[in-house]
Formats: sequence, C-alpha cells, structure tokens
Amino acid sequence: MAIRSILVPLTGYEIENGALVAGLRLARRLGAFTDALHVKPDPREAVPFVTEGAPASVIVNLMELAEREAEARANQARRIFEGACAKANVIASGVNAGARYRTVVGRMEDEVPLRARVTDLVLMVRIAEEHEVQWRLALEAALMESGRPILLLPSVLDGWASKTVAIAWNGGVEAARAASAALPFLAQAERILLLAGIKDAPVEPSLDAVGEWLGHHGIDVEQRQLMLQDWPVEERLVDEAAEAGADLLVMGGYGHSRMRETIFGGATRAVLRESKLPVLMAH
Repeated sequence: MAIRSILVPLTGYEIENGALVAGLRLARRLGAFTDALHVKPDPREAVPFVTEGAPASVIVNLMELAEREAEARANQARRIFEGACAKANVIASGVNAGARYRTVVGRMEDEVPLRARVTDLVLMVRIAEEHEVQWRLALEAALMESGRPILLLPSVLDGWASKTVAIAWNGGVEAARAASAALPFLAQAERILLLAGIKDAPVEPSLDAVGEWLGHHGIDVEQRQLMLQDWPVEERLVDEAAEAGADLLVMGGYGHSRMRETIFGGATRAVLRESKLPVLMAH
C-alpha cells in the first residue's frame, strides 16, 4: 500500500530543524500529505486535584496559568512545524499545500490513536526525557490502538535517506505486519537486510520464505542469521542492524493494552526508549 497520508503529533518540545525536517522530506519523497497535530491539554484537567476545597480565586488563577502555558506550547509547536516546512521545502498553506498544522484540545494519548486510524503512517519524533510522559503514552497508544504503523525518529537526524533497511524477523504476526507496512520504504531502498535470531529452533516462516515474498515485489534481500544466547532477540538485532550500516530498522511491536496501560516486552521497551536508529514498528 502506498503511503499518502502521514500524521505527525507535535508537542512543542521537538528539536528545531532536526528529525522533523527529515520526516517532512520523507513525506515529500513518498508523495504523502503531512498532517501535523498538536493536542493542547484542557486546563480543567491540568489543575491538580489538590486544589479541591481551595478558594475559587486560587483555582481560577491556576486554570489561567495552565491555559497560558498550553497556548505557549501550541504556539511553539506551530513555530517548529513552520520552520521545518521551510527547511524541507514543503508548502504548508494554500491550494498546493503538502502539509498542515492543527491544534485540538484533549488528551494526547486519546487523540493521536483516534486520528491515526484515518491515515497511513504515524511519524513521531523523540523528545527529551524530562518532557516525554504524555508523548510516550501517545506513542504506545498509537502503536497498540491505531492499527497503523509507527515511524519513530531520534531527536537528531541529519541527511536521512532510508537507503539501507534492516528487517528484524521472528516469524510473528507483528513482524509480518511491520514488513508489509515497510514495502514503500523497501521499494526505494538500495539495500535490504533480513535479520533473524536462532536459539533453539529455526525461525518459521523462514528467511527464504520472506525473501521469496519480497522477490514478488521486485525487492532483493540479503540474509543474516544470528546465534543467540540469553539476551532478547530484538535487542541483539538492533545492534546488528546498526553494525551493518542500516539507517532504518523494521520490527514488530509486542505487548498488549490493559486499562489504558500498555505493557511491552523488554525488547520493544528498549527500542522505544533507547534506539538512535529510525524504527518502523507495527503491532
């Protein structure tokens, strides 16, 4: 399936002219429209419950402060977006616009997966750890609840072209969905590397079967199998992908959602938290 619509949630904490520029250039290469979304928190939810019983004037002042902070963050997100569009030569207004910026009021972890269901890809840019609570909740909710692949970019990314793509393969449903979602990237790549770990039994479906499937799409691949010991498979494959010179890793996202809290396997958590490589994931 071609990628024609990309949702880009923005917090206002993204590094200016970094990965967002690379993401916009990617959208332009794919011929996709970029829909940038900032979710502004409702000031009524931003006021702590500890104010219960406080004088009305105190509550009003706190809500006004929360509203001013939320508005400043929304303006910052718009400024970052417009600056990135200028840098990436993407038109953000008018008849020939290739991108737009929207602000909605709500909870980021609710709005992002909901709106992602009517797009082809969610692109999220990593932000500083001290600001990432809502961002991480939105990322996990999008992965588990949107039915769409997630492209996670490191905060700093210069000159990214996704020319060498590594696919982490374990035979699972999630890996299959991720590989399928990656087809538009694979079609443009110069080199595709299939990685699978071997511990007790061979991976099924095999790397040969994956290679044959991709061959039907006119995509040639290299295969690499790793003997694994006690470490999680996907973590080892992330290292192997980086060592092989990959500039994009494709892998399944594993976990389940329960009462709005996403519980991930260790390897998926490690990738979400630490990978400095762009990662395309699907659940």
